[in-house]
Amino acid sequence: MKSPFIFSYHKEVQDILDEILIDNFSKVFEESYCDNISKLDSNTLLVTNEYFNIRPTLNFNIWNGIGTAKLHLDRNQDDIRQIHYKVDYTRSAVLFITTCIGFFILLTIYSPDKKENLNVLIPLLFIFIAFINTLILYLRHRSMFLNAIKRRPDNIGNYNWTEILERKSNKELNEIILGKAQLPNSISSLAKHELERRIIKKE
Repeated sequence: MKSPFIFSYHKEVQDILDEILIDNFSKVFEESYCDNISKLDSNTLLVTNEYFNIRPTLNFNIWNGIGTAKLHLDRNQDDIRQIHYKVDYTRSAVLFITTCIGFFILLTIYSPDKKENLNVLIPLLFIFIAFINTLILYLRHRSMFLNAIKRRPDNIGNYNWTEILERKSNKELNEIILGKAQLPNSISSLAKHELERRIIKKE
């Protein structure tokens, strides 16, 4: 059964290679102190977190209450990349719901009649806190999602760029050559060489 407690983020980009996007998100996830990052395939990343783990940024960690998160890249017929990022915050939601119900039961049992208003006010307070916490969590993951897309690569990575460029279309190679793909000049030179090789091969 699919959880109703899912944040979904989507964005379309055209000038960034899949390899760069995957590398950017891998680094951002690692820097945010998630527990485990798995690469399911060339276009999919899965983040999984332990139930209990003391992280360096425990009080403000972006993964508190998050069980899993999944990033997936799709490409349509116009070579536009669609980035899909889904975050499962079921753990956080269940914790707040359970806490709210627990306090409500305790107040119902132990509160004197003259304090019966607390039976309503305190659960409402917990609901408000849960809403604010969920909103902050949503905005923080949205910010991380957008920052990963905008991030320029620190290096060209441990990739076989010759093989990668051989799989690119002429349109994609031209984008790399023109500097639209946010890649170093050394990769642009390789892209130019690959495009020239294809032209010579056709002649």
